[in-house]
Amino acid sequence: MDKPKIMILGTFHMGSYKSLYNTDFDDLMSDKRQKEIMELVDKIKKFKPTKIAVEREYKYEDELNEKYIRYVNGETDLEMHESQQIAFRLAKSLGHKRIYAVDWMEKGASACTMGEVYEYMKKEEPQFLNLFDGLNFTPDENCAISDVYRLFNEKEFITKTHKAYVNLARVGINDGYKGMGWLI
Repeated sequence: MDKPKIMILGTFHMGSYKSLYNTDFDDLMSDKRQKEIMELVDKIKKFKPTKIAVEREYKYEDELNEKYIRYVNGETDLEMHESQQIAFRLAKSLGHKRIYAVDWMEKGASACTMGEVYEYMKKEEPQFLNLFDGLNFTPDENCAISDVYRLFNEKEFITKTHKAYVNLARVGINDGYKGMGWLI
């Protein structure tokens, strides 16, 4: 029996999210960027995924799939969110009936928000503010979406991101593990 093949695709938040690191594109709804997103989906499609899972809290899977079905039926447009721009398009093109929500992290699962950790770092441990240096990325107008995905999925970038999150656990180590409070 062949072992299953799994693709894990690192992405950036396409919507407006305040995060410690951000990717600020020009207008992702422009014809140019929408064409690039569709080209990326076509490239991913060659992998022929049989299931598509997204970073969405499991408890919202029904809502996620209601939106997906409305999109498939032409009843709604895609929102500017990576799970819709990439996963919905990909799943529809492959004839999938559903999308899988696999994130367990929900408000209440962690002891504090990322914003609280960031504010704590600014006030109490500014030496940790550099954890995410080099992870902010503002592509120029000539940088294609697929180039950003390629960068985000290179071993060096994944290692740098992983290191930042692991080190985040050290924030507030003498004050109730503030960083760990968000990570758990």
